[in-house]
Amino acid sequence: MGMTMRTITLELPYPVSMNAIWRVYKNKQVLSKEAIRYRNEVKYVASKHKIALTSDQVSVIIELRPKETMSGRESKVIIDLDNCIKATLDALQGIVFANDKQVRRIYAYYGEPVINGGLIITIEKYE
Repeated sequence: MGMTMRTITLELPYPVSMNAIWRVYKNKQVLSKEAIRYRNEVKYVASKHKIALTSDQVSVIIELRPKETMSGRESKVIIDLDNCIKATLDALQGIVFANDKQVRRIYAYYGEPVINGGLIITIEKYE
C-alpha cells in the first residue's frame, strides 16, 4: 500500500442490486451468490490491469449502462444509481483502495444501454 494513484478506467459487468447482496443463512447475514459472483468478476477485470492498492483519497466517475432489450431500447428494469455505487465500491475495496472511505468525490450517471448492461468506472487521485 502507499502507491500513488494513477487514473484507471475499468469496464465492469452490470452490478448486482444492493437488495440482492445480503442473505440470511443460519441466522447470520452472508453475501449472496450473486454478490460473490459480481465481486469475483470485478476482481478478475481489475487483475488484468495490474492495479496497485492505493492509500490516496480518490475521485470516481461511474457510468451505469442499462441492459438493452431485444428491440434495442433501455430495459425498464434498472437498478438505482445509488445501488450501483455502493455495490461497485464495495467490490473494489481491497483491490483499488483499502477502504471505500477513501472515495471523496462521486459522479454517477446513466449511459447508453448495451447488451447485458455494464458499468464503466474511472478512478483517479482526488485533488
